[in-house]
Amino acid sequence: MHDLMPIRRLYIIRNGRVAPEFKAVKASTLAIAGRSISTLIKTQGIGDLYQMYELAQRNRVDYNVAYIPGDFPDTSTEAFDPKYMSQLFDLGFRLGKSGTEWKKTPPRLGHL
Repeated sequence: MHDLMPIRRLYIIRNGRVAPEFKAVKASTLAIAGRSISTLIKTQGIGDLYQMYELAQRNRVDYNVAYIPGDFPDTSTEAFDPKYMSQLFDLGFRLGKSGTEWKKTPPRLGHL
């Protein structure tokens, strides 16, 4: 009797951007520290995508990731801007409905 190997898939939705983003900050300690922390959080999230990719590759799991496209404009004016969040939801709905393919590699390993 043959053992059947199940098809295992990993789907990751990153609610954030992965492309580099330019943002001018005021020349103050607080503004620079705030931008540094947000950049650190972003790069940690991208690092997590790479760790999951490596784990998926090692264990023969189909890796699939989606994230906010780099060309989607950030129009938010506050941390939880309802208008921006609604636009982002609409984008995700359109991309899902159109059958947009999941990316098979983390950002910058394949493409942004």
